[in-house]
Order: sequence, then C-alpha cells, then structure tokens
Amino acid sequence: MERLDRVGRDILFYKIADKEFEEAKQLIESAVDVNFQDENGYSYLHCAAQVKSLEIAILLINKGAIIDIQDKYGKTPLMVAISGYNGDDTLIKFFLEHGASKELKNYHGVSAIMVAEMKGIDL
Repeated sequence: MERLDRVGRDILFYKIADKEFEEAKQLIESAVDVNFQDENGYSYLHCAAQVKSLEIAILLINKGAIIDIQDKYGKTPLMVAISGYNGDDTLIKFFLEHGASKELKNYHGVSAIMVAEMKGIDL
C-alpha cells in the first residue's frame, strides 16, 4: 500500500482509527493484504473492532480478513470488541456469527468468553 510508520502501520490503519471510513473503504477495496499486521500483530480488523466499526469489519471479512487473527499477545478482534463494550453488542454478535472463537485464548490464557464474563456480557 504505502509507507509504514515506526510501528509498521500504513495509512489504512489511521483512516480506520480516525473513523475516516469513506477513505478507508477505498483503501480496503485496493488492499493487497487485508490481513496485514503491524509490528505488534495488530490487524485492520483489530483496528475496526477498537473503533467499533461494523461497516469496516463487514468489508474486511468480505475481502477475506481472518476472523480470529491474533496480535503478538494472542488477542483477537472479538476480544478487542468485548474489551471496548459500551452497551452495544452488534459488533460482538457479528464476529460470533462469522465464526469468531469464544474459546481461543490469548497468550496469557484468557479467552473471549472469560473477558466477556468479567465485563458482564453474556455470549
């Protein structure tokens, strides 16, 4: 795509993070690797989960993004969505409906279902 910053992120990461979704959609359409990860293993799908963008998550999944992609700590996009839960579980449900694992554990032995239980979310 374009040049990478000091943590290995390209412009698409920042368009998603800044909620500039129209620009992000155009970049996703032309993305060579929708599963690209920065130096911490954070993917575009992790970023979409962080900003709670169902629209971007749908587009990424439709372009072949791996639903259970893990960052360098083993955290999945579902775990990110659960961690950022604010009363709206639409994105969480989307990930689960598309095959995200509740049981997959991060590298500290914590699964999405465990994080959900800590936050009082019923998966």
